[in-house]
Amino acid sequence: MLRRWAIITHGGFICTQCAGVHRSLGVHISFVLSCTLDKWTPLQLAALVAGGNTKLNECLEFSVPESFRKPHADALREDRAAYIHTKYVDQAFRMGPNKRRQEAILASPSTPLEVAVSSHGSCGMVEYVGIVTIELVEGSTLAAMDVNG
Repeated sequence: MLRRWAIITHGGFICTQCAGVHRSLGVHISFVLSCTLDKWTPLQLAALVAGGNTKLNECLEFSVPESFRKPHADALREDRAAYIHTKYVDQAFRMGPNKRRQEAILASPSTPLEVAVSSHGSCGMVEYVGIVTIELVEGSTLAAMDVNG
C-alpha cells in the first residue's frame, strides 16, 4: 500500500483509497494533498514534519476496541469509511482520561471471493501517477488513409 497522499490537518500519510474517504469528510476535518501532484506551502510541509503517522496514531488510535479492526489495504470502502469516520470525526479512539491503551489491530485481508463479489469496493478507482511520452520511430504495414480529408 503506497502512501502517496497526506492529511495536512492531522500530519500523516495515507493511501489512495483512504484519501478518497478523507476528501469526503471535508477540509475542516481532513485537508488532503497529493505528495506528488500538489504544490505545498512551507507551513503545510512543517505540519507534516512535526506530525507523522506514529505520532498521529498514538493520539487518535490510543484506545481502539478489539472488536473494531483497522481496515486492511483491500477492505471495502464502507468498512474503510466507517473506521476513518470513527477515528477522525467522532475521535472515539482518542487519548483521554479513564482510557487505557489498546492499540488498533489490523483486520485480516479479504478473501479473493469477498473482493470479487464486491462490485463497489474499489470500482472507479483510478490513480494518476504520471505522463508517458511515446515517440513513433517507424511504422510499417499501416492501413492507407487520406490525411487531407
